[in-house]
Amino acid sequence: MVPLRTPTLPPATHTNCLLLGDEELWVVDPGSPWPEEQAILRETLDKLAEEGRRAAGVLLTHHHLDHTGGARALGLPIAATRETAAKLDFPVDRTVEDGERFEVGPRGWRALAPARPHARAPLPDGRRQRRRGRGRPGRGSGHR
Repeated sequence: MVPLRTPTLPPATHTNCLLLGDEELWVVDPGSPWPEEQAILRETLDKLAEEGRRAAGVLLTHHHLDHTGGARALGLPIAATRETAAKLDFPVDRTVEDGERFEVGPRGWRALAPARPHARAPLPDGRRQRRRGRGRPGRGSGHR
């Protein structure tokens, strides 16, 4: 995981970019539009490439700028769901379907498309998280 400074909603200042896989890596949500943050991600990917772990593509979970801002900077193929692709101002190279497998890492990964970005996740006891507020500090992120 590579935390990148992004134009997200306060109080957050960073978005985590996940590197999914082992020898073949998918770069998930390289969100920073800023060159200095993109350089941090590029340096990380270069070091991993020296170890035989190469970036194969970019996977976008949804259309928000703090998740997509650096997607084109890496020069890799970009994948996203049809819904996400329709909201981007640039084309994607691959449309990801719900349930599609990414054969990376020891067991692979399966894409699960939520009904909306940041959908409420179940808690360990089965209850759902409750959202409060819409973008007001201290009352929920409102990140939609």
